[in-house]
Order: sequence, then structure tokens, then C-alpha cells
Amino acid sequence: MTRFHAVYWPAMLLSAGLPVPTRILVHGYVTVEGRKIGKSAGNAIDPVPLAEELGPDALRYFLLRHIRSTGDGDFSYARFRQAYDSELAGQLGNLAHRVLSMIERYCDGVVPTPSEGFVESDRLLQAANRLPDMVAAHLHAFAFDRAIDDIWAFVADANRYVSEKAPWDLAKVAASPDGEAAAAGEAKLHDTLLSLSASLLAIAKCIAPLLPRASRKLFKKFGNQHFDSKTLAGTRVAAGIPLFPKP
Repeated sequence: MTRFHAVYWPAMLLSAGLPVPTRILVHGYVTVEGRKIGKSAGNAIDPVPLAEELGPDALRYFLLRHIRSTGDGDFSYARFRQAYDSELAGQLGNLAHRVLSMIERYCDGVVPTPSEGFVESDRLLQAANRLPDMVAAHLHAFAFDRAIDDIWAFVADANRYVSEKAPWDLAKVAASPDGEAAAAGEAKLHDTLLSLSASLLAIAKCIAPLLPRASRKLFKKFGNQHFDSKTLAGTRVAAGIPLFPKP
């Protein structure tokens, strides 16, 4: 493929009096179960049924993350299905549904107002603010797999944040008869859910060029609110159907 892109194609462009490319991205080969795809082997994969089964974003995700932009990669249905169940549904889908469901349960479906100074000091919000520039740099370099790696590292961090903060426990404290303890618990609960809401919107922004349907669905759950942690409070959300429902 390098010979065609770097020799034959530029020669054709020059002969037609057209400008030649200054950057060339040459992808690798895709195999199936370790075997080269060929008519005689009868192992070609039709992408349409795969996209119909789990959605086009699921197929885009697998090809972009698990087959490197400039290297060879192998496809198998088992790994494709595992990536959907574990990474898309189990990590991002689960994070979004848990957070939005907790906002519906504990805050009447409205993103709460954080305590003073929280937005500037919260570690997850700081990471959310850095994420778009990191992803943009990878996309500019055609490193789509690295872009998704960074996004999913942040998804994992947000899931850990949920476990560490335990909003369900904070909600119990907020409902306690001890007024002072209840106020403190409610403030921490609101801070936590605001941080996680802003994190979901940062993820929605970053996956837009990679998983466009999932991005639109996630933005829609926030009433198409754009990423801005300082104006997010008061936004009505809807958990609805999970981003990546399990068949």
C-alpha cells in the first residue's frame, strides 16, 4: 500500500496537474482470525450485519481502537462482541446510566449546584478540562487508537471516582435527621454529581468525531447542553435507554 500512496498516486496527480499530498497515512492490513482475507479463503467479513447487530458506532470503535491506524490488525467476532459488552456497555454505557439515574433519584433529575470553589479544585473536573486537547492532538496525528485510549482511561477514572465518592452513601447522610451532617452530605453529593455530569459531557465532546451517534445520544440526555462545568448546574437530564444496551 505504501508504494501506491507514495509513488503511483502522487505520479497520477502530477500528470493531471494537481497538487500532491504533503502527509500520507498508510494503514496496515486487516486479517480475520489470524488469516489473510481472500476470496479463495472465503473468510471475508460483511460489516453491514455487524453494524446492524450492535450499531455502527460499535464497529467504528473496534476498528479504531483495536486495529492501530498504521499497523496490521486482526478481527474476530468474539473480540468484537467482548469489546462491546466490556468496554462500550460495561464502562462508558454503565458510567452514563449510573450517573444520570442517580441525578434523577437524588436531585429530581436536575444537575445540582456545586459548593463554592469546588469546580476549580476537583481533580476529575481538571482532568475533564484537559481531555479535549489531548484527544485533538492524537486526532491531528491520525492516532485514532491513542485518542480512544485516552478517552477510555478517563472513563475508567470517572468510574473509580464514583466508587470512591459513593454517592449512594452520601445520599443516606443527606437524608439523616442530623441537620449539620445532612447539609454536609448533601453538599458532597451535589459536588460529586456535578463533577460526573461535566465529565460525561467532556466525553461526549471527545467521542463526537469517533462515535458520532453515541455522542449525540449522550448530549441529548443533557438536553444538548455543551460542555461547561460552570453553567451546567440546573440542567435537566434523562437517563433513558443506556447508550449501549446489551442485546
